[in-house]
Amino acid sequence: QPRLDVGQLTHRGQVRERNEDHFALPPPNLGAETLAAKGRLFVVADGMGGHEGGQWASHSAVQRIMAEYYGDPTPDPQYSLARAIRLANTEIHQEAQRNPALERMGTTVTAAVILGQNLLVANVGDSRTYLLRGAGAKQLTQDHSLIAQALRDGTVTPDQVEMHPYRGVITRALGSRPTVQPDLFREKRQPGDRLLLCSDGLTNELSDELIVATVSRSKNAQDASRQLVSLANRNGGRDNVTAVVVSLNGASAAAAPVAAPRRVPAWLFLLAAGALAVALALTAVVVFYRPGRTGTATMVAADPSSALVGTVSADAALESPVATSVDEVAAVPRSSATATATVSELVALAETETPASLPP
Repeated sequence: QPRLDVGQLTHRGQVRERNEDHFALPPPNLGAETLAAKGRLFVVADGMGGHEGGQWASHSAVQRIMAEYYGDPTPDPQYSLARAIRLANTEIHQEAQRNPALERMGTTVTAAVILGQNLLVANVGDSRTYLLRGAGAKQLTQDHSLIAQALRDGTVTPDQVEMHPYRGVITRALGSRPTVQPDLFREKRQPGDRLLLCSDGLTNELSDELIVATVSRSKNAQDASRQLVSLANRNGGRDNVTAVVVSLNGASAAAAPVAAPRRVPAWLFLLAAGALAVALALTAVVVFYRPGRTGTATMVAADPSSALVGTVSADAALESPVATSVDEVAAVPRSSATATATVSELVALAETETPASLPP
């Protein structure tokens, strides 16, 4: 499995009172056999149907999909992912039927599996997964919405989308019907590729061009997530906004080719010996002076049997300068702040951002 640099951030936006988005990351303790068979799964869900219903639906979706995907013994990951999404749909629909307070709830979902050189992506609704490669962005998912279908049919133009009265109407969601059919897509990954899983609160505010420019200049995946969410809020923040960025950094460092040893001239050994003697002498003088170093924990482990699931709010992380257009991206200073993490099985509205770097 490749090394992954993962960043994630979600925010309620500038208009909504609460955050109904949820995301889930792979369990931190996956064994080698599970990784080889199932890879790493990432999920983003955008709930709807009122504050309580939307939060319940999106949280239930990411938690159930993650559990069912890794719990399914079937060797076919595509089958396991589709099955997990259908089971999540059943749970949400049945709860909505049982509880009158939740009867109108539902959620979109997008999920991505990284398995060796393969990417497996699924979606229901208008939450998206992008493949960012070089200077381009490819939307791997297809929106299930009236406006997206009209664009595909050619009955509306891109210029008409912003003001279209049916812009926010989706045609497929988890929980709205007893059964659901997720769309599934396959793609081959390349070293340097990045994945972006996001809710429509991001894509309604940012163009694909601006997304690529922002991620490309970010120093790492967590910085990219923070910049994207910040920019969406600066551009209006009309909805909850979530961004999960996964950088696919290729093979692990241990697998990198090793250069053949080179012969070292004898005079270099003499020079090194002299330098060592000077260093030892200096050490005798300054041995009691050693500058201190500080460190920051970057992960709080969840239950070993659970995926990292949560809604994370990060108002404080949005205070640094952020570009509002593609032309301004290069002029925005990169953040040097160290992010800390607090992620547990049922994280809800924690006041921090949440970085994660998965081991090979």
